[in-house]
Amino acid sequence: MTELNADIIDRVRQTCQENAGAAAEVLAELIRSDQVALQARTPTTLDSDEMAGALSGPGIVLLFQSSGGSGAAVVMPASLGLLSGRLAEADNRARAELDPVAESLAGLLWPSDLGVRAIGGIWADDLHQTLLAAQPDEQAAVIPLEIAAGDGQGALYAIWPLAAGATLVAVADPGTEGTSAGDTPSESAATKADAAPLHDVPRAAGASHDRFDRLPAYIRSLLRIRVPVSVVLAGKKQSVGKILELVPGSLIQFDKSCDELLELCVGGRTVADGEAVKVGDKFGVRVNAIVLPRERYKRLQRERSQG
Repeated sequence: MTELNADIIDRVRQTCQENAGAAAEVLAELIRSDQVALQARTPTTLDSDEMAGALSGPGIVLLFQSSGGSGAAVVMPASLGLLSGRLAEADNRARAELDPVAESLAGLLWPSDLGVRAIGGIWADDLHQTLLAAQPDEQAAVIPLEIAAGDGQGALYAIWPLAAGATLVAVADPGTEGTSAGDTPSESAATKADAAPLHDVPRAAGASHDRFDRLPAYIRSLLRIRVPVSVVLAGKKQSVGKILELVPGSLIQFDKSCDELLELCVGGRTVADGEAVKVGDKFGVRVNAIVLPRERYKRLQRERSQG
């Protein structure tokens, strides 16, 4: 299995670029923004002095570890103006928001053969000092991830390998006293947050996606899967011979009336009925009714007594 080292920097950048759209959706949920764009920029090697300026001040650190033991981090400075103050609060529920983000990005930013898993996310009062405490390699790789959301624009940084990434929580978060290097970062915070009812989670005004914030990361990732959506005007069966006779100008007549509803299909299955509408200069469908799944019944047979 390939190790998480600086030699695979081009592969990591390609993976980041291919999954930039999905990663942007993950970050959009975190920063409470409807429009987020992400783009991987030219990779480089870590320059401590240069990064000291880019990472001065507080921000968030998302931690990862490969199956081979090498660590990695994605850091996002608060100076971008995209992070809410709720992430810096001592409340465990707010801190636990970062863990699902790290879990989702683990499969989007790193090549799958690295076996990268999320360790967790933390708030750091000093990003540069926190990064140095994670013991980055002298030739550590850095990929700037340019992010744009509303009026805010700047860069996140994917940095690897780190020798002591798993200890970042103990270094950067005084509120986790008693957490050893072998413990999973933010484990206690995540446990307490998961125990809280969904309706008790604070919600930002006007943020409709907040109701998904407390869902497990693997379920939230399912909600981002893209499926084909199609509208069926009509359908009929014909012999292969008839189909082979089709030429430009051929007319196919259907039994369906022009006034009948259209079928809205998702993933090849009908989910709703609707009617054709015009939206500006585009074609659309107004949903009239949802088609419920067919109920299935199985006859229960009573065992015959033998006597």
